Amino acid sequence: MARDLRNRKARKLIIYLIRNNTILTNREAGALFGLSESGVTQGCYRLEKKMQEDPRLSNLIKVLEGELS
Repeated sequence: MARDLRNRKARKLIIYLIRNNTILTNREAGALFGLSESGVTQGCYRLEKKMQEDPRLSNLIKVLEGELS
């Protein structure tokens, strides 16, 4: 069960990173994960809200984005 939760969180994070650090559209990013265009938008919006509430999450994403650039 914990592994499944980790996988879901990692998936959301990867979708966010793809959306914000590649030239892929939301539709193209969603197709990689079996999501609709609006599913990508909503998931990223939720993650951005969590980032505002959780500085550790925000820092993690900044580090990952730094590694990607």
